Amino acid sequence: MQTTTAAWNTAAGLTETLSRLSGHTAPIFLVDFLSLNRTFGSRAYAPGGPRTFGDGGIVGSGLLFAGVIVPAELGLLRLSDQGISSLSMEVQETANSVRVSTARVSFQNQEAFALGFVSPSLKARIRIRLGFLGLGPADFLSLFTGVVDRDTITRQALMLDILDGAFRLHRNLSIAIGGQYFPGAPVSSRSKFIPLLVGAIRDAPTIQVQGAAVGTLAFAMSTGHTVLYLNSVGATFPNTGTITINAETGVTYSSREIIHRSEQSYLRLNGLVRGAPVTHAVDETVTLTTAKYLYLIGYQVRSLQQVRNNGVYVQPANYTLQTLDADRKVSVLEFTTQQGTVTVYANSGNLDETNLLTNGGFETGDTTGWVTGVGATAVVGTVTPDPEDGTYRLALTGALADYKDFYQEWITRAGDRYVVSFSFLHEDSNLLTNGGFETGGLDGWTVTPPIPTSRGPAVYPAGQRIVIGNQTILYPAADGNYLVIFQAPLENQAAYENEIYQDVATTVGLTYVLGIRHISIDYVQFAINATDSRQGFAGFKVGTTGDPGSIISYTRLPPAITILIASDTNDRRGNGYALHSRSFVATSTTTRITVVATGTSQGLVPAALPVVFDALRLQQASVLDTSESALQLGTPATPGLYRNEDLGTHYVWTRKVVSFVATAALTRLTWRSRFTGPSRASFFDRAVVQRVFSAGDNPIEVIAYIIDTFLQPLQRNQASFDLAYTKLLGWRYGGSLTDPGESRALLQRMGEQCNTLIYEDGNGKVVVQVLDATRLVQREFSLSNIIADTFMVIPEPLDTVYSEFYIWFAPRTGARSSSEDFQGVTFATPTESTHPVSLFLSILCETAETIYGRPHRLDIFAEFISDFTTANLLLEQKVQRNTSRHDVLHFETWIDAAPLQLGDMVLVEHAAFLSHPVFAEVVSWAVVPDTMRVRLSVRALQKAAWLAEFELPSPLDGGSGWSTEFDA
Repeated sequence: MQTTTAAWNTAAGLTETLSRLSGHTAPIFLVDFLSLNRTFGSRAYAPGGPRTFGDGGIVGSGLLFAGVIVPAELGLLRLSDQGISSLSMEVQETANSVRVSTARVSFQNQEAFALGFVSPSLKARIRIRLGFLGLGPADFLSLFTGVVDRDTITRQALMLDILDGAFRLHRNLSIAIGGQYFPGAPVSSRSKFIPLLVGAIRDAPTIQVQGAAVGTLAFAMSTGHTVLYLNSVGATFPNTGTITINAETGVTYSSREIIHRSEQSYLRLNGLVRGAPVTHAVDETVTLTTAKYLYLIGYQVRSLQQVRNNGVYVQPANYTLQTLDADRKVSVLEFTTQQGTVTVYANSGNLDETNLLTNGGFETGDTTGWVTGVGATAVVGTVTPDPEDGTYRLALTGALADYKDFYQEWITRAGDRYVVSFSFLHEDSNLLTNGGFETGGLDGWTVTPPIPTSRGPAVYPAGQRIVIGNQTILYPAADGNYLVIFQAPLENQAAYENEIYQDVATTVGLTYVLGIRHISIDYVQFAINATDSRQGFAGFKVGTTGDPGSIISYTRLPPAITILIASDTNDRRGNGYALHSRSFVATSTTTRITVVATGTSQGLVPAALPVVFDALRLQQASVLDTSESALQLGTPATPGLYRNEDLGTHYVWTRKVVSFVATAALTRLTWRSRFTGPSRASFFDRAVVQRVFSAGDNPIEVIAYIIDTFLQPLQRNQASFDLAYTKLLGWRYGGSLTDPGESRALLQRMGEQCNTLIYEDGNGKVVVQVLDATRLVQREFSLSNIIADTFMVIPEPLDTVYSEFYIWFAPRTGARSSSEDFQGVTFATPTESTHPVSLFLSILCETAETIYGRPHRLDIFAEFISDFTTANLLLEQKVQRNTSRHDVLHFETWIDAAPLQLGDMVLVEHAAFLSHPVFAEVVSWAVVPDTMRVRLSVRALQKAAWLAEFELPSPLDGGSGWSTEFDA
């Protein structure tokens, strides 16, 4: 995230060498008092030599560097020998939150000038920058920004303690109901706070803040009284209203307040206007004549989808949605009668699900809103294939090897980010009948079980949980909605073998291509005295009806998933469905295609593992007839300006999501189609375009909404937000927070629940850093730039390793302290898991418990997550990250590493650790001015014990169809 210029990089890289020889390229620190428009700078010096500091003064048209003469009447401050303390940031060991960091700047108090400087320095914003002699101001690197928390002054020195400016306002977002805001709220509501809503919220609770008001007179009234006193200070009278005093009606009042008389408290209604006043005695009844029953939803929502009273749908005619003022705009529902428990389904202020496309799902039954390009054929239909959503889908046919277009344009705003999503699939010819088992059975296939004790294979719907041993496994489909699973008939059966085959009409001498998608597992675990080996082997053969293996003899397919657990290594050869393709020449008019599944086991657990097949295809190699499609995003003049890419080849509905920043007032989405061999169509459905801020359920957009709405004038590092947004496209945040808490803690909880760091950079802008595996290496360290005798390896505390993980989500009340507050849970333990790839999460948990010798449970109450998919994404990341004890490497290096930030990836090689480089992420960063070094602590990711770096396939990728072309 740090930006450095070429000049800075050159000077930083030469600093150590040149400064030791001549001192000419040594670092200079600048201390900027941003609010006072002053800068103080230190002289360049050679490390190890005498330290002298230069003078500073007022910044005018440029910076005043060391040695510049300042007019005597301005007075002088002089950086002291202590200069600037270590500047540091670090991540807490048990959470992805960043500690508040501090720095100290020391000045000599020359001519007592600081006596007049102290007062404006308190709470002043200060920035510390690093550069080198000869660099211009623009090339100096911002390392730290903060505010002066304390100052200490003597006649000799001025010392400023600086607290980092992270989320400077530290605003408490839990705003009480019943005091300054909604003073007439019922007593039961006054212990609550204004809810903060994010994303799409279903069944969010509301809070009654006004209703029928009844009180009794505390003092008698004469006909001339224009105020009255009520015994009940908690009576729910609003700020103004119309009341009835016993039989006197039509009385209005202009304000209310609580007053104290004779050690008693009363509610006083002021400014009474009485048409026909009469006298009243103590304890007579006062009632609100025209009562409004107001129910607070929370901070202003963008749209309201549905309202329920005690779970029963309420017609819109029976309530009014209003916007009122509290500390900012809030949304309330107004009823004319008392309600029970009122809940709402609403879109928060950061969520607007408006689709900017016209007829994106083709539900008009035609191509309204779209333009068909020259040479293309666009037909809206209902079947073959069935639509991905709704009643209709589009079939787009281009030309032979020549793309033809179909597009729509919409108005955009330059600088705004937009998200485009749609579903697509391709048409081809498959010579196999029911090659994807989409009939829900084995129609077209023949089963032959060579071993009598085994049972035949079974077809399952994709996503159905299947119990195998003590594991509950959820298999996705490679294609369509069904798959076939081979497995032993009994839980403890040590072996099985099954075949299914199909006879296909072929032409002698022609070449064909067979494609097979499969999942198989080869599992080996070495124990002290025994080896547990369980296998599920997939294979195939091709031949004639009389000799099924005459063209391609039985061939075992490589495992789709291989896990080898041993004392010092692990092996991962793939995951999910493997695609195998093989070409052959037909020798008969009928060719038999056979797939084989074999399960064996030995050692500790006599249980053979299952094998899965799906998406079997047979095509003629000389005519690989299929449709192909492409995507363009751009302007009418340059259709591919933002995105121009092929969409691959997929034979099942596949969701495509891309984002871009508009640069023009009109944007065009273009789908393109062509075919090879016979004419084939590409199919499209469910096209949606949303402005990113309006899309709103991506965690990064939620974080941006909180900052932009509640923490102004805090600024964001937009580049980091754009990058993080694309990494979390599969995540959804939404919820009603009835006790948001302090702003910094709120943002850190948000970050932790999507594996993201949130902190301020050296320019005082908020940075987000997703801790995923796609981060690029920012710097490499070895013996050449690790300073001798500073390298240490310290393992993380054992308390950072867990063997049981529970993600509680879908909050009922917005609380975050116990599982009773949440409706849903997903978990992983050594014996079971609710995750779609539960087998492997459970193995990781079991390994952690075995290796580290104790069960250790982690519960996360995810108040921002309300869907199972996102909860599983969080579970997957927590299991992979926290089932191993990582090593933390501590060392010092030269000043050119100063641009590194928390969460950055680095590569470290050191003989004291491992003989090969390891990837690591920065968890602590400090610039030490005394030595002109950078002190780093990095968490080693590659030397995570056992299986920590094992990557699981995202459940979003399930059923993606072909991912590579045929190997003809």
